[in-house]
Amino acid sequence: MFATARRASLILARPTSRSFQTTVRRTFNSQQANRSVKALEVEQSQVLAVHAFRNQQRSGSNYYWLWAAAAGCFFVAPMKIWHAKTANFKQVRQDIEDILDDPDYDDGSFGPVLIRLAWHSSGTYSAFDKNGGSNGANMRHAPEKDHGANAGLDVAREKLESIKKKHPEISYADLYILASIVAIEAMGGPKISFRPGRTDTKDNKLCTPDGRLPDASKGRDHIRAIFYRMGLNDEEMVALIGGGHAIGRCHTDRSGFSGPWTNSPTMFTNDFFVQLLENEWSEKKWDGPTQYEDKSGELMMLPTDLELRDDPIFRKHSEKFAEDEDYFFEVFAKAYEKLVNMGCDDILCPRAV
Repeated sequence: MFATARRASLILARPTSRSFQTTVRRTFNSQQANRSVKALEVEQSQVLAVHAFRNQQRSGSNYYWLWAAAAGCFFVAPMKIWHAKTANFKQVRQDIEDILDDPDYDDGSFGPVLIRLAWHSSGTYSAFDKNGGSNGANMRHAPEKDHGANAGLDVAREKLESIKKKHPEISYADLYILASIVAIEAMGGPKISFRPGRTDTKDNKLCTPDGRLPDASKGRDHIRAIFYRMGLNDEEMVALIGGGHAIGRCHTDRSGFSGPWTNSPTMFTNDFFVQLLENEWSEKKWDGPTQYEDKSGELMMLPTDLELRDDPIFRKHSEKFAEDEDYFFEVFAKAYEKLVNMGCDDILCPRAV
């Protein structure tokens, strides 16, 4: 896992001379015995050189990165050089893919619940309060793990324990996100970049308050309030809701709702939007919360789903996604990467793995 500096932003710099480069390399080489996550002090002259290139970093010019051979990368920050030994992510990906299919669980795949785990881990982020999000894997702690919106996600967390035991060097926070990305791709969805570097909290001090995740029983104002708080726009929120409901199903013992959104709940497609716009939806007559069903009674939609049809701006995006699956995949991939990186972008490895 990656160590992180206390400062919110890490400064990446291209050294002004070979002496800077040589000094930094020498500092690392002298610490070979301590290759676990550790902060190394940097001389004041080096710190000044780092600060001198703050503007260069902001302008998007080429940066100098020191990569430990097949081990990880350096983060250069004021008074610190952070070295992080990474996991064998290729093997982690394969091990996650190997546990997805299970004929005894739901529709035969743990993929949908792993996506929900990552979505809910990330969806607590507040751009206003600058807290929440995927870093920390705070859902492991009460009270966050007991929030109503997270009911049933203990199944996903427990499923990933075998991966964590096999690869203890990966943080839970990174594991939750990577598992969802592997699941999306395995179910036919778009390729999404994964950048490691999240760390795990040891207690519940950074757990977010209940109510930060979308409430499926509410309307368009609620949807916008939730997603705007995260810093997402209307197109991104439609893509993320539709992507989350493209797979899986609702359970009465979790959300209270029941049923799948599509006829292919283990295949990531744009069919959610096709069904939403082409079917007639009527209120389901039952003792549970308000939801809607198609003429067959086999498929369902939530009150928030119908807002993606009835709100004029939301509908515009829903129609585009229904008409063009490639475009939906493109928007979803970018929005999902943004979602899972919110609140921790500055501590993540700059390269996808």
